[in-house]
Amino acid sequence: MAAKSYMRKVIEPFIKNEIVKEVQDGDMIYFYGTAEELLAEVYLEEHKISEITFYHKELNTKVVSREQLQAIINQVQQVFQKEDYFLYHIWDLDDSYNIELTLQEPRFQLPIHSTGMRLDITKVGQLEEILFLQDEVEITYPDKIISKEQARQLLIEQPLMKKCILPANDWQYGYAPNHEVMGVEVDGKMRFTRDLPEMKGAAFKELPTVERATYLQAFLLGGRACSIEQYERGDGERIWEVDDELFEQKIEGNPFDRACIVLKTIVGDEYANYFLESVPNLYATLGMKDLEEDIITYRFVYVIDDSSFDFLAVSISVHQATNQICSVMVPYIPYEKLKRATQPKISLEEANVIAKGLVDVELTLEREGYGSNRYQFIYSIDYPTSPTQGHIHNIDGETGKVHFVETGF
Repeated sequence: MAAKSYMRKVIEPFIKNEIVKEVQDGDMIYFYGTAEELLAEVYLEEHKISEITFYHKELNTKVVSREQLQAIINQVQQVFQKEDYFLYHIWDLDDSYNIELTLQEPRFQLPIHSTGMRLDITKVGQLEEILFLQDEVEITYPDKIISKEQARQLLIEQPLMKKCILPANDWQYGYAPNHEVMGVEVDGKMRFTRDLPEMKGAAFKELPTVERATYLQAFLLGGRACSIEQYERGDGERIWEVDDELFEQKIEGNPFDRACIVLKTIVGDEYANYFLESVPNLYATLGMKDLEEDIITYRFVYVIDDSSFDFLAVSISVHQATNQICSVMVPYIPYEKLKRATQPKISLEEANVIAKGLVDVELTLEREGYGSNRYQFIYSIDYPTSPTQGHIHNIDGETGKVHFVETGF
């Protein structure tokens, strides 16, 4: 009863209606007004509040000022006794504000991301959601921290951009960030993607020689008496989903070869330009459950002229015990257009000069491992003059114009 009284105490300041009933069902607590109107719900994790959602409607129609918005934030902090949280950022969205409050590291006054709480508040001042994040952390302070100027100098000695074909620029050549470069360690060592534990052994592997299936539909069914749902998304991605949850009917072969046959049947001769994306240590290093217990998903990446379309990988899922195909997703790639793409007027050297004139570093804190509450320092890559507050998305190969990542904020 004491827990319910506390819950009601922290809910009431943010709703206009009277709470007439409080119902707990497992980890959920529901608050109702008159006529069984749902006013709010609280989700608990290990008996602590994890998330609160408010359903009442604010009658006010006037957009709140920044001062009024700040007053609501202050009220939340006071009610939940979190006055020590640091207001990291307010994102101004179309119809609401997304607010991030974090813990603050004491020595350098740095925000500790993924801690504190996040708030969603409508433009008319209605508190819609409170999400509580981690609030207990340990910080590793190194013996030596190089200066920001030293870190930036180390960074600009690296190739920040790479030449590639840009889907966002009508599939023409341009320059994208070299994601192999991740930042600078505070002791002066460069941080590269290849050095991350989860990326150990990561590679693109060549595919075996296989023949096309005579009939794709029949091959996907594998003798099963079920249906296949086939459709195409607006971006040209094609999808096949087999309506069979059991996959009990075993078929000859092995999961990988059957996935390769499906791939070649769909992409034809372009099969020669596809490679298997292999990340053998990813799930184990991140502390995630092995997702390959029953169904294994293969990702096939298209590579042409050193441009790898990692975000447009063909994804094929196969049931390991029976070798039956579960689903196929094939993103749109205009193969012929890629082969006619013209080389950029801006050189790679010029693109790097452009990027190095914009880049900077920022001392930040990062988790020491997936799910860890221990944090360590790093100089992360920053573009302080970015109009979107995001990193470089690409540099136009014809004009040298810089496009930044659209963060939506």
